[in-house]
Amino acid sequence: MPDQQKQPRIDLWFGRLAADERRCALLQRLLDDEQRGRAEQFKTPVLRNRYIESRGLVREILAEYTGAPPETLRFSRQQYGKPYLPDCPELSFNLSHSGGYMLLAVARRCQLGVDIEQVKSRGNFAGLVNKCFAGPEIAWWKALPESEKVPAFFRLWTRKEAFVKATGRGIALGMQHVETDPETPGGFVQIPEPYGRPEHWRLVDLDFRQDLSGALVVRGEQPTCSWHAFD
Repeated sequence: MPDQQKQPRIDLWFGRLAADERRCALLQRLLDDEQRGRAEQFKTPVLRNRYIESRGLVREILAEYTGAPPETLRFSRQQYGKPYLPDCPELSFNLSHSGGYMLLAVARRCQLGVDIEQVKSRGNFAGLVNKCFAGPEIAWWKALPESEKVPAFFRLWTRKEAFVKATGRGIALGMQHVETDPETPGGFVQIPEPYGRPEHWRLVDLDFRQDLSGALVVRGEQPTCSWHAFD
């Protein structure tokens, strides 16, 4: 994969996790002690297997970029917890998974974040909107027909989540401070001052099947995205 030039080049690795016991047993051998310990904290076999499979796949995929065996990759965390490879700091990556789906974004010398969410009804949409959306977004969402509110919520949510993940801060940054124009995809209306001007960031809505919503956020020019399926 070439170094980032003016236009970021992002590889997007997407697929469905099998959570197969045999497959997970093989991938578990690639994990380090910390990851194995975290896997054992999950209360159900399905969640445990999804964690093992996703982290094992991340290692296999990143090994293709680094040239190192997947089991030898060392992960460290930035100030607010975002993982990176200290032995290959120019490689940027971000993982998201929801239900049985997983998405990994990979690039070089590029600040990025991704998020995917299963589109399904919940009982607390109005509360989350009031807490996590900006004023104009709240007004726009509340004016929608009921049949459109669920997919619209996840479209805005994934945009915001992808941004806060790109900064490395996560939701602690305050998602209500990240505003997008619901009618005009591609950028931001307002972001927290420490992260520059809204036009310094690019937003890409990711098109999936009907039950999945996603977004990619990159600092810099509009990215070129290449899609890949993991085995």
